Amino acid sequence: MSEKVAILGRRLSVMDAPFDDESFEIWGVNDVFTMIPRERSTRWFAMHRLERIPPCDLGWMVGQAIPVYMLETTPEVPLSVAYPLRPVIHFFKSSYFTSSIAYALALAGFEQFKEIHLYGVEMDREKEIANERPCIEYWIGRLEERGVKIWIHPNSSLMTHGGLYGYQELTNGESISQPHGDDGAGGGNVGRPLHLRHEDRRGSRVEHDGPNCLSSV
Repeated sequence: MSEKVAILGRRLSVMDAPFDDESFEIWGVNDVFTMIPRERSTRWFAMHRLERIPPCDLGWMVGQAIPVYMLETTPEVPLSVAYPLRPVIHFFKSSYFTSSIAYALALAGFEQFKEIHLYGVEMDREKEIANERPCIEYWIGRLEERGVKIWIHPNSSLMTHGGLYGYQELTNGESISQPHGDDGAGGGNVGRPLHLRHEDRRGSRVEHDGPNCLSSV
């Protein structure tokens, strides 16, 4: 079994996913299959009632030779798999799910993947910011606590912020680093550079980059 998985959303950064790296499983959601090499997918998520799934999406899933996680198994999708909701909730002691990406993250943690990459998960639209982004960031935090390495595409708004609250008022242009080791891999953390921003005393924008978790990506 692979120890690495790329979870794909439907924004353009999905095109940067590691399709040529066979060490990754590739998990997609909904209609992302229209944007990627379809033969590379290893699992799929369609976490909606059957009647809510568009016919074109359903037609694609019917012909796939990969597991398709759904609310329940259905004969319309021969390889449909009921998402293991109760075991996942019991394992994490949490039922906080507001998107298919959140379900995928939790399942990756439940199955003990050691490294998770997120592509096409920008979370910068109004509905996403209000409802989906907080939940995805919650699961990123839960997985980081378990030592999972998380890499987020630089285009994503996930885990970004305007500076370390309070401390940005004291720095005057100095870099405040994250409490990780020199390689940024202390216990598993967000893999793309973390931008710490604050205003200096002259009111100009100052930006600092933290370390990469996975420098090879």
